[in-house]
Amino acid sequence: MSSAVTIALRGGQAFHSVVVLCLSSYVAYENNHSLNPSSTEINFLLFASSFSIITLLLLEVVPLISPRRTSPYAALVVQALVSFLYMGGFIALSVFLSRLLFCEGSVCLAARLDAVFAAFSYAVWTASATISGIQISKRLKSGMHRDLFESIEEKVVAEKV
Repeated sequence: MSSAVTIALRGGQAFHSVVVLCLSSYVAYENNHSLNPSSTEINFLLFASSFSIITLLLLEVVPLISPRRTSPYAALVVQALVSFLYMGGFIALSVFLSRLLFCEGSVCLAARLDAVFAAFSYAVWTASATISGIQISKRLKSGMHRDLFESIEEKVVAEKV
């Protein structure tokens, strides 16, 4: 990805992940002080946002520390995984909220906003995974993947010796 697109996508991913984490934490905290524990959907979005923040750090830090060990295929799979986590989370929370008989107040508003920002996170992570997939397919068509596989074979042979 070009640096401007990468910065914009990573910034959007970080912003939306932190917002989803904060909103999910607030809803879970308020629900835990009532008679009902926090819902599974909120807990799932807590996990998804925490996982996405860790993933985001790894996607940006690992290439700086060890560029030769960075795999574009692994980055694509991880970005797609985070995207699917957010998709499942915002759909589950939306269905849960639509079935509630009574939903008013700041906690319900935060839960609705949580579903909206999780949908935005899904869109940003999907865009990032799509761009990564397009770049990988361009590399495969141009033959750049041969260098990657040759360097992996050299490493395996060197480790065996």
